[in-house]
Amino acid sequence: MNGAWFSSSPPQDYQNFARRFTTAYGYKPARLSSLAYDAVALVATLAMPMATPGRISDAQLTNAQGYISPANGLFRFKPDGTADRRLAVLEISPSGFNVIEQAEKKF
Repeated sequence: MNGAWFSSSPPQDYQNFARRFTTAYGYKPARLSSLAYDAVALVATLAMPMATPGRISDAQLTNAQGYISPANGLFRFKPDGTADRRLAVLEISPSGFNVIEQAEKKF
């Protein structure tokens, strides 16, 4: 697999999340925990300007500009129910992973 390329969320975003998590809780997080963290961050972001208390509108959720998650980079939900993400391109090397192309910062 040496030299193979693959797409992934920006590694620096996850590393920052993992460092903060480890500092707070004293152990490394499971990789899946970053998605839960991002989901809670999204709900908190959407809940602040709620037009109707207790309800997040479809328009809020499907904002075309998307959302920058604290642990996994830029994403958005599209009106057709699919998700769209901006991913980095990484290359496998003997020493680990090298970022070949950074994830885009806008849609």
